[in-house]
Amino acid sequence: MMTSKPNTVAPNVDTNGKDFSFDRIEGFDEHIALSVPAYKDIQRAVRGIVSYFLDQQGSVVYDLGCSTGETLRRLAERFGADHHYVGFDISQNLLPARSEPPITYHCQDITQPGIFMTGRVNVIISLFTLQFLSIEARPKVLKAAYDALKPNGALIVTEKVYLPMGLFQEIFTFSHYDMKAEHFTHDQILEKQFVLRQIMKPLSEAENLQMFYAAGFTKVETFYQNLNFKGWLCVK
Repeated sequence: MMTSKPNTVAPNVDTNGKDFSFDRIEGFDEHIALSVPAYKDIQRAVRGIVSYFLDQQGSVVYDLGCSTGETLRRLAERFGADHHYVGFDISQNLLPARSEPPITYHCQDITQPGIFMTGRVNVIISLFTLQFLSIEARPKVLKAAYDALKPNGALIVTEKVYLPMGLFQEIFTFSHYDMKAEHFTHDQILEKQFVLRQIMKPLSEAENLQMFYAAGFTKVETFYQNLNFKGWLCVK
């Protein structure tokens, strides 16, 4: 889900009432599901999209910022062990303790060069990861992802975005807070937002699209939007 983050604790609570951290696996997936609008629908949509880009056997799927590996586990359950699933995350404490075929986990910084195989990957998934990278690093990561994909391979990206009109930005932001208030206290929401402002730098949809095109993608379409959370399918 996320990667290349500093070792910073976002002071919120998971469903068990314990402090939430980007660097602890316990309760992470439950917290994200309660925080991101329609997150389970995103996961279902991703699995459906991935099915269009797999070869009959031997496909390679990357997850950039894989966190606990939930997305890859669900893909492996659906599409089987004939494919290779590779997860990258910078948080050692968030990653599963060990790799188990057909899934391999790497504790690596995806902003570093030479991380990805060139021209051998069918699908690359990036769920709410780019927003935690420096703005300068994002075009490099996207270009590396483009180069790693096979022809007609797919990049699946979701991000929180800023809206160009202040009216809609405010309506969507506070509607999101209302949703989160069903599960978290107002203090917890505010405390987490205070930490996120230091490590998460969303861009507008236009700025994200500009980076996709600059990386080389010419086929880009929206597959998800809920409030100011957006998802795109980019095909090489």
